Amino acid sequence: MIKSEALERIMAQCYGTEKWYRYFPNNNFLYTDGVKTFAENAEAYWFITEAFLMCSELPKDELYEIDLDVKDSKADITLKVARSKIVKKWHIDYTDCPEGHWVFFYTDHVFMWHDEY
Repeated sequence: MIKSEALERIMAQCYGTEKWYRYFPNNNFLYTDGVKTFAENAEAYWFITEAFLMCSELPKDELYEIDLDVKDSKADITLKVARSKIVKKWHIDYTDCPEGHWVFFYTDHVFMWHDEY
């Protein structure tokens, strides 16, 4: 399992995307290189699924912040609109994702690492 500090160093390199990935071949939910890098290195592809479930019915013209807070092998996912109003919260009872506060954005059917916006 990767340590938080190592993941932070890797994610610092993600500040733009060259490729978008489609979650399912027949839907409009896309994710970026940064999200893919996070999921691969944190062994957290489950997080892409959780984001898809949280965002699947949202209006596409808003900017949403998705915060992943991991501590003591538990995770809380918070979806906010306009970086303040909480829209949804989700709790994960167990994860081996590295501890930390990880920030992502979602807009126009694209899920991205915060530095890619």
